[in-house]
Amino acid sequence: MSAGAWLGMASMAVLGVAGGALALIAAFAVGFGGAGEIVVFAVFAGLTVIPATILWLIGNRHLRAGAIGLAAAFLILTYVVYVSHPWDTMNDEEVERAKADVLAAGHPAFYLGDEVDGYPLNDYFLDSDEVIFHYGECHPDPEQTEGGCVDWDVRVDTSWGDVTIGGDAIAGCVRQEPVAGVPTVYLHDEQLGSDEVALFTGDSQVTFDVEAQSSLEEKLQIARRVRQVGESEAATSLPPPMPHILAYVEQHCTTGQ
Repeated sequence: MSAGAWLGMASMAVLGVAGGALALIAAFAVGFGGAGEIVVFAVFAGLTVIPATILWLIGNRHLRAGAIGLAAAFLILTYVVYVSHPWDTMNDEEVERAKADVLAAGHPAFYLGDEVDGYPLNDYFLDSDEVIFHYGECHPDPEQTEGGCVDWDVRVDTSWGDVTIGGDAIAGCVRQEPVAGVPTVYLHDEQLGSDEVALFTGDSQVTFDVEAQSSLEEKLQIARRVRQVGESEAATSLPPPMPHILAYVEQHCTTGQ
């Protein structure tokens, strides 16, 4: 085969890859119009796999090179967008900046390290009375047409406001074996939508929310990896809660089975 033929086939392959990228842009445009993720993927697949199949069946070697380019674009972009999505992960510098910001707030805060169960630390929220660490991916609410992040794979919320306000928030909670020596409870209320584990230390409540349909024991296993921001290992002991917080827990939480 001549060099010109090889160059022509290479050019067609590049055009196929470019066509795959344009197909992804078109699919995302459909998503911006309110379509769900499955519809977006179906559009992307339709704009790449179907043309690639047709080009391959025609049989011309140049067209088949274009088909290979389209197929390669489909496989690579599918992996990047729907599997690895590297832009969703905080880099090392961002993780260190998050920890520095929390430490600078001057109040003890707790998290699970830079990753937990394969879920990397991906986002955080710092306010005057709480800090929230998000791990893994953000899961949008399908009922919200405007999209937006609702739940993460794992969320750790340290609240150091007046955690004893609103007893209804922990009414019916069940005491568990202490984590790091401090009171630990299971919060489960279908009406409130809670299915979490929480522990109480100092003047803080630390809540662990797991998006997956995990058992109570799995939630507790994650909670046992708690550590204060800045520490490299899970805590073996934490300061006991303040007396009024301990009384609050004992008033509202029953003893576990």
